[in-house]
Amino acid sequence: MTSYNGGSVTAHIGADISDYQSAMRAVSSSTSKTMGGAAAATSSTTGKFSLMNSTVGQIAAGIGAVTLVSKGIGVLKDSVGTAVARFDTYECIS
Repeated sequence: MTSYNGGSVTAHIGADISDYQSAMRAVSSSTSKTMGGAAAATSSTTGKFSLMNSTVGQIAAGIGAVTLVSKGIGVLKDSVGTAVARFDTYECIS
């Protein structure tokens, strides 16, 4: 039977992580490019929706203005028609 009486063992462990660091830089770069592209696409889409919203608002305002003018012309036409009818009645009485 063999016995061991004390002593010490020293171990030196090293690791080469250069491949890991290189891979993480590549992931970081790829992520940054993707996020930049997504931000640009979002900004462009937001601008287009804003323009569409503005255009729809302008169309609605135009429709409202046309409706108001149309009603105003209708009121004027009715007023003139009533005045002509009163004048005709006046002429018949006179």
